[in-house]
Amino acid sequence: DDFAKLVLRMLVIVENDSQWISKYRTCFVEGDPMFGHVRGGFLRIPLESQWHVCGSGQSRTAQVAYHCFNRCVQQAFLCGFDREHNVDYSHRKVWMREKLRRLARAFAVDVFKYSLMGNHLHLLLRNRPDLVAEWTDEELARRWWEVCPERVEPNGMAAEPKPVELAHWLRDPDMMRELRSRLSNPSWLMRVWCGHIGRQANQETGKSGRFFEERFKSVRLLDEAAVLACALYIDLNAESVIAVIGPVLCSSTTCRW
Repeated sequence: DDFAKLVLRMLVIVENDSQWISKYRTCFVEGDPMFGHVRGGFLRIPLESQWHVCGSGQSRTAQVAYHCFNRCVQQAFLCGFDREHNVDYSHRKVWMREKLRRLARAFAVDVFKYSLMGNHLHLLLRNRPDLVAEWTDEELARRWWEVCPERVEPNGMAAEPKPVELAHWLRDPDMMRELRSRLSNPSWLMRVWCGHIGRQANQETGKSGRFFEERFKSVRLLDEAAVLACALYIDLNAESVIAVIGPVLCSSTTCRW
């Protein structure tokens, strides 16, 4: 398929640079995520061998990696320069990245790779139910408040919650179990992030309705080889980057070399 062909094309570009390939893999064995919680490397925590779905059906204990992606509807622009209408949307990369950073701090989800393209986006995520299991109920409530605040400051950031505002969650054991599940679920991170992007973009352009084609799509990565291939694909997704011999620094991706 197109994904496999593109990955093969990128591998041909760097096939003669064994040091680069070694360094790229080392990032996942020893490095930290772009946004998230794990320290000591993505691949040091083994992926589960069983099949799980990125959603309500996934295991509460499995640590699973996913390639998540979404595309704008009706040829809308996500970021970059729209030559047809002579409009530059590159400023969106700043607040999209910052929102993703804040969500990664609140969720028990590691964000290892991302790419913000002209009309679509890619992320490499891993859920961390092992972390959310250690959080107290009060910490869960505060983290969910950061994700979906009921009060915000004039700058749009979540206001400091009052004890009474958290109490209605803390008194409900079923709600606390639900929040514990949501905060370790990549599907909820994508839901909140894409929803925020859509609302902000529609507000900028004065439009309404759907901004993305669907909620999002995801592919579960079964092993280390799949993770590395997906990471390479995300880093070198743009044709302008793929054409360069070797990776380059790109402000809209996590490509660093």
